[in-house]
Amino acid sequence: METQRLRTGAPPSSIGDERVQCLHELFEQQVLRTPYAAAVAARDGALTYGELNARANALARRLRALGARPDVLVGVAAERSAATIVALLAVLKSGGAYVPLDPEHPPQRVRFLLDDARITLVLASTRVASRFAAHGLTVIDPDTTEIAPNGPRGGVYGEDLAYAIYTSGSTGRPKGVLISHRAIVNSTVARSAFGRFSPGAYAMPAPLTFDASAAGIYWTLCSGGRLVLPDDEQSKDPRLLARLIKDERVTHMTAMPSFYRLVLGAGREALRSLRDVSVGGEVMPVQLPREHTALLPWARLYNDYGPTEAAVWTTAHLCDARDQRPTVSIGRPIRNARVHVVDDELRSLPVGEAGELCIAGQGLARGYLNAPALTAQRFVPNPFADGPGERLYRTGDLARYLDDGTLEFLGRTDTQVKVRGFRVELGEVEAALYDHPDVAAAAVAVQVEGEGDARLVAYVVARHGTQVDRDALRSVLARSLPAYMIPDRLELLDELPRTASGKVERAALDRAPRAVHAGPRRLVRDLSEEQVVAMLRELLGDERTGSVPRAERE
Repeated sequence: METQRLRTGAPPSSIGDERVQCLHELFEQQVLRTPYAAAVAARDGALTYGELNARANALARRLRALGARPDVLVGVAAERSAATIVALLAVLKSGGAYVPLDPEHPPQRVRFLLDDARITLVLASTRVASRFAAHGLTVIDPDTTEIAPNGPRGGVYGEDLAYAIYTSGSTGRPKGVLISHRAIVNSTVARSAFGRFSPGAYAMPAPLTFDASAAGIYWTLCSGGRLVLPDDEQSKDPRLLARLIKDERVTHMTAMPSFYRLVLGAGREALRSLRDVSVGGEVMPVQLPREHTALLPWARLYNDYGPTEAAVWTTAHLCDARDQRPTVSIGRPIRNARVHVVDDELRSLPVGEAGELCIAGQGLARGYLNAPALTAQRFVPNPFADGPGERLYRTGDLARYLDDGTLEFLGRTDTQVKVRGFRVELGEVEAALYDHPDVAAAAVAVQVEGEGDARLVAYVVARHGTQVDRDALRSVLARSLPAYMIPDRLELLDELPRTASGKVERAALDRAPRAVHAGPRRLVRDLSEEQVVAMLRELLGDERTGSVPRAERE
């Protein structure tokens, strides 16, 4: 691993009158307070705090014997089960850091993550173990009844890694974000400090490979709440999730705004138990606070903002349905976080002026795994620091401070987009398109449809004398990209539109002429349709109105 371990001797984070350095220590304090309380409810059973801790202790001892120690990365198959929660805590207790791996992702992508993180040990159930054992790894089933009163002791510090989560990379390769215990402990404690949340039942529809899962898991288990894990179907179907909320008397949840709006469609009776809802991962529609309050006036709604590189969240805003501003604020910084809006020279901008949003404070990641140049580019010396050695993370997000001291999110400065809450670097998708032997040029853009539903569209130019088959191209993409990164539409062009400087003109991609071999267009069927299409073409100024490529119809 190219990142440098730090043992600064700085004071540990605090919670109440107690002081902690590591995430598993924060959890163990809660175990002492409520050993018999329900901790986890999932499809494979339920565990109390005492049971969860004892099983994690036993597994941690086994992991330590197999070589787990600080800064050693251990893979964890990201299944929605109580056994997976045991696995996460066990890795932390062993001193190692976990990397969540989605067994449903393409084998080529999983292989890259295993190699990049130098993983030799994976925790996976028997159901998916073969997908990792084929790589010559040591695979352990975390679903065990073995217990131990204590886990391995000593040797883990606040600056040691807790986990690494991979996000989409602009270079065409996923990049691993390295989060220390100190960073995620600060994030976890800040959650309670910001909202004054009381323990309850927390539903987590986010996948474990998504950093929002860390916020939900650890805030719940370090505050005495009950973690409710929806199964795969419930996490994707708003009606099934609403039924789970009612059956399990869920009081807290996090979700993407677009998904939460669908959950609200289940009605007041199904969601009556909710007390606090946090949304994030994409821009909140301005109508959502009003819709939420009209249905659940007793429940608080928060708009959260934060990149993976800042341990899940950095700012938060308690929404008010009476707010008449055209956008929903992303709020103010959480505890131990500092946010600056700067120009290209990293100079602070006045209130109301848009610039790059930059973050400093305890929540920052250590950097990117095996990418020192990228780490130095994004984590720079902090010009606003009170002392030496502090860093500033350049998010690439545009924002501005408002008169009331809150922040307004304005978009991106680069080609990174959010699709269903996941960060997607368009360059990574474009790199995968070039894996098809007949692709000469490719570009990817994002289109927003309906209520902020972002979808990827790929534009491809075939090599001279060849044709690109859409189905074959999708198959190529599926070998290396997860489903959320595969474009919803594939358009075949004769050439990519470019600016005078030769750069791809993304704004003009959807207006570019389609390739002749892209397939015949559907014609109108009678005179009345022809008249309607003619009027639409005149109104919209688009000669393609009324025609659809045959491949898309089929």
